[in-house]
Amino acid sequence: IGTDFTVSSDTTISFHVPPAAGVDNIVVNALSLESLDFPSDQNRTKTMVRINGIPTSRYRYVDSQNIQILAGAGLQDGDVVTVDYDLGAFIPSFRVTSLALDPDPSVSEPADNRILYAGTQGAGVFRSVNGGFSWAEINNGLSNFNILSLVALDKDTVYAGTFGGGVFRTFNATDTVPLWCPVNDGLAASVVNTLATDGTRVYAGTALGGIFLLTDGTSGGATDCTGVAATWTAATTNVNASDVLNTFVTDIVIDPTDSTILYAATLGDGTRSIEGNAPEGGVFISTDSGVTWTRIPTLPAGELSLPPDDLPDNRVYSLGISAADPGTVYVGTAGRNVVRLDPTTPTFEVINGTAPNALTNNIFTTGTVLFSGHTQITIIPLADSFQGFGGFGSIFNQGSQNFIYTVTDQNGNPLTAGTLIRAEVSAGSLFGDTTVTIPDVQGGFTVFGLTWTNDTEETKNIAATLSITVTSPENGDATALISRTLIKPVTITPSSGEVPADGGNFNFTVTGGSDTSYTVVSDDGSLNTVAFVGQTVTLTVGANPLTEERTITITATDRITGSQAFATVTQAAPE
Repeated sequence: IGTDFTVSSDTTISFHVPPAAGVDNIVVNALSLESLDFPSDQNRTKTMVRINGIPTSRYRYVDSQNIQILAGAGLQDGDVVTVDYDLGAFIPSFRVTSLALDPDPSVSEPADNRILYAGTQGAGVFRSVNGGFSWAEINNGLSNFNILSLVALDKDTVYAGTFGGGVFRTFNATDTVPLWCPVNDGLAASVVNTLATDGTRVYAGTALGGIFLLTDGTSGGATDCTGVAATWTAATTNVNASDVLNTFVTDIVIDPTDSTILYAATLGDGTRSIEGNAPEGGVFISTDSGVTWTRIPTLPAGELSLPPDDLPDNRVYSLGISAADPGTVYVGTAGRNVVRLDPTTPTFEVINGTAPNALTNNIFTTGTVLFSGHTQITIIPLADSFQGFGGFGSIFNQGSQNFIYTVTDQNGNPLTAGTLIRAEVSAGSLFGDTTVTIPDVQGGFTVFGLTWTNDTEETKNIAATLSITVTSPENGDATALISRTLIKPVTITPSSGEVPADGGNFNFTVTGGSDTSYTVVSDDGSLNTVAFVGQTVTLTVGANPLTEERTITITATDRITGSQAFATVTQAAPE
């Protein structure tokens, strides 16, 4: 691609833009030096493109071996572009609440380069320009980061519904730093559960406010929020203004063949009684672009309960409609029900299946994780097992140190089922979670415990390693290490000896352990002293008071580590 092209490492490709070349639409092709042929789509999540060290999202995949820097990236002669596909750019560990897709991509644009937007609970909005393989935060102008809903009119015009902040809109969603502006004039509710668009109008389903529609200000190119026109209008006949529960809208879908027909889901109270003769939650239809709404089916006046042929549960959470069969609406309700609705009849058919292929439980997560990423290992030594001498880096002879270790993805989520974890030490003994296989359960394990014991008998200190190795086909293999010095044992030299029956001396030295000082005692009470490393110590033994041979035991205790050594002195029996 020009002069000064170098491969700076096994994973990073750097080059200078040639002065004579154009500065846009440069294609990086390292096939002759290092392949960009990704072994799987998931490996593309590791791609990071930087211009002069600053990450950019203005790139696309031409194919599995080429990346193209797009026009608008702002390249200048002499800039350095780095393509690093050993690092990832991910949405952090926040709950993803909504997704929006550019509704009108170029016909020639491959799926890898589709523009997507993701709304999160607490982290705002993220954007991907490469089909979801990497993400960047775009929150400039947002004052509420709890996103409940997103909808894109096109790749640049995106609306975000929030919990407590109403609706925000950007006209420049593909710019490097898009600007969000609040658009809440006429919107009588601040919690926006769902958004829908037919490409011209925007519909907002709110909590306890019903449905609002926006017909003006749906296009433009504002670079600031001054004079941004957008006025919401409540439906003339809303989903039901006489029953507050009916104004809790959970979903809106538009007939793909006739944009004047819309369906809305509302959250009822879960009972079949009709309070105050007001229609309860369920499915509503509009045939005039959201101006007026009626329930499916309409309820006869005077009825005190829902009819038997109504929905099995009036708490409706989701709706679906297919372009291939727009005359059928699919309804998801509380109580583990999927219902097929024919709006023209209207009739409901529960389609939960039959055993053993029945829908038998709600689909849910104990956490908010539907994706598990690359493996991360953390080893944490527990403070209550530190042994003083040598600080964190040593384990005394005859002592031990406790550890916890965590095995997760980069966001702290459990790894996938079948992941194998092995813990080993190069010296000493290891107890606890030394071999673990992650089970096929929803709330997988992430925290484990180990005890590393120094039971070596070497006469010198040992530099040893604790290794945690993870083998995970889905998340990727990884290894983490932590080192410790295993302190040598305390030694008494000689370790045994003899004295005559009428008494005598036994001389010895103490070494090892901390190599500092030791408390030395004998079990006959004749010796109780402090000795320094290598110092000669004398045990003076008097005449044997017994009529038989006796044994005297000497104990040397390291005053730093607490490790001990023993020696025995045999005294002959009197004649």
